[in-house]
Amino acid sequence: MTPTDLIEILEKHQSWLSNDPRGTRANFTLQDLYCSSLKGVRLKGAKMAGTNLANCNLAHADLRECDLYGASLAEADLRMARLNDSDMRGVILRGANLTGAVLAGVDMREGALLKADRKKGIELVRLDYAALSVERADFSGANLAGARLSNSAIIQSDLSHAKLRGANLSGANLRKSNLSGADLTDANLENTDLSGANLAGANLRGATLKNANLTNAILRGAELEEAALDGAILDGAELLRRGSDLPSSFRNIIRNHERWIETNGRQGERADLSNADMRAVDLTNVNLSGADLSDSVMVGAVLSGAKFVMSDMHGADMSKADLAGADLKGANLTYAKFRLASLKRASLGPAELHDSKTNLGARNWPTNMAGADLTGADLTGADFSHAVTKDLVLIDAIFDHTSFTDTDIARLADAAD
Repeated sequence: MTPTDLIEILEKHQSWLSNDPRGTRANFTLQDLYCSSLKGVRLKGAKMAGTNLANCNLAHADLRECDLYGASLAEADLRMARLNDSDMRGVILRGANLTGAVLAGVDMREGALLKADRKKGIELVRLDYAALSVERADFSGANLAGARLSNSAIIQSDLSHAKLRGANLSGANLRKSNLSGADLTDANLENTDLSGANLAGANLRGATLKNANLTNAILRGAELEEAALDGAILDGAELLRRGSDLPSSFRNIIRNHERWIETNGRQGERADLSNADMRAVDLTNVNLSGADLSDSVMVGAVLSGAKFVMSDMHGADMSKADLAGADLKGANLTYAKFRLASLKRASLGPAELHDSKTNLGARNWPTNMAGADLTGADLTGADFSHAVTKDLVLIDAIFDHTSFTDTDIARLADAAD
């Protein structure tokens, strides 16, 4: 295509955009525009399927609602370009500069082209995917389902509510990007850098996050059921989930347990949450008294005001959990972990048991904390009266008005005096 032809098509397209009957919609389908200077050009709605736009200067260009299916934008300058709602399925973006570009609502799923060749006839062209490098780009609401973007750098970009189901983002750099509300179901995020990223409300069901860096990431309200988090770095991550965000099966267990308590076991069912993953869940004021929570994981959970009277919490991990004001009287806490947890004003004294069938009076059942690890825990105002404290680990724990009345610890302290 000659420069004169290009200019004529662009002029007619401007007229078409102005609803001038003399105008014609630009059609560059399968044309070679390699290295063309198209800075600031208005090509909204143009047909450019399979067009070679490699190394083109398209900075500040208006490419909204364009058909760019299978086009090559390799090494193109797309800084501040507007590509809203364009069909970019199978587009080659290797080395393209998309800094500040707007790609809201684009469709970037996989694609393939049928290309006519005089010698080969109709040829199916599999499109070449390579790492994408963008910064501060707007992909909000974009359809990137199944996109192959491994090792891409999409830094500080807006991917909110983007469709990334089944996308391959392994090894990608998504640092400080906004992925809130994005659909990342079954996505591959292995070894991906998501540090400082916003994943609030994102659907990560079945996603692979092995060895991903989620340092300081926001995961509040994110769906993580069946997600693989092996080796993921979660330092400083905000993972808090509301109880209503938990799977319905989990909510039903709690609901049936509360009914079991209210009816003294006549209705409902005792909760079996042994080995359950309840990390970073907000269960403020929940009543799980008498439940089986052995070996459960409640790291970073909010359990303030919760009731765990006579519950089996053997081996449970409540590190960094908030148990302020929680009632753990009579619970089995042997070898449980409370590292850096808050147990301010928590009740860990004996549970008072009454036998309705006899008149023998009440019986006190002590809380069993043998072998529990409270390293660095805040025990301000906590009551451990009469608890079993054999081999209790209290390294760097905070004591202020903490009661160990009639425990091995108190007896050791008296002996030392």
